[in-house]
Amino acid sequence: MFDPERDDDRGARRFYFRLLAIVVISVAGCVAVYPSVSGFSAGLDGEKGCLAITDGWHADRGHMSAAEKAIESLNFATRPSPEQRVVIDRANAKFEWSQGPGACVAESRHRLIVSGLGLGGIALIGSGVAIARRSRRSLRRAPVEVAPA
Repeated sequence: MFDPERDDDRGARRFYFRLLAIVVISVAGCVAVYPSVSGFSAGLDGEKGCLAITDGWHADRGHMSAAEKAIESLNFATRPSPEQRVVIDRANAKFEWSQGPGACVAESRHRLIVSGLGLGGIALIGSGVAIARRSRRSLRRAPVEVAPA
């Protein structure tokens, strides 16, 4: 028996819609995570290779204070005092760290934040779509109350 109304399979349409939603969410997630997993160069001449997902978690030792920069720029003709030597050693340690392992920290943290914001945006949009679909479906299926006559 030929019945064109039964030829339309709604279950297949829902399956393909769900499959398309999974693909779209996966691609959006990959685009959001890309800044954290793509490498970049840092350092004085860009000689240090960095990866945000591994380098962004180090503790930042901060920048040199004005006093440390001033003492670093002084030309000591004589031997520095013990207090000056401590400040010089601290400034040298910060400088060496910022040009070595710490060269990647600032850019890596920025890339991690961008990826986090992207993933958060995807989660918000996905949640909003799911809530909107759920409420539309529940409104459509609401039973109609008949007023007593």
